[in-house]
Amino acid sequence: MQNGLSKDETIALVTEAESFGETIIVIEIDPREGSGIIPRNWNALLRPNASDEKTLLLRGVQQPKLRKVKALSGTNKHDYSYDVFWVAFSSCT
Repeated sequence: MQNGLSKDETIALVTEAESFGETIIVIEIDPREGSGIIPRNWNALLRPNASDEKTLLLRGVQQPKLRKVKALSGTNKHDYSYDVFWVAFSSCT
């Protein structure tokens, strides 16, 4: 039995993950840790930690199709007791 991926498999996985040209963040929310209710219109915002209100703020876009991308799906099997969201942040350069 093989432990881990071969060099070529690893390169292919990284190439696939980097092909989107965006910053992808996986957000996992455990409903047992809060109210268990996730609003449909929630937003993910990205900005530097020590920023003021004039700093560029990036708004994430949910990308549920990324669930099928092997490089972004995670290593643990999803047990569906929590919600997982894939959010893409495009740079504004």
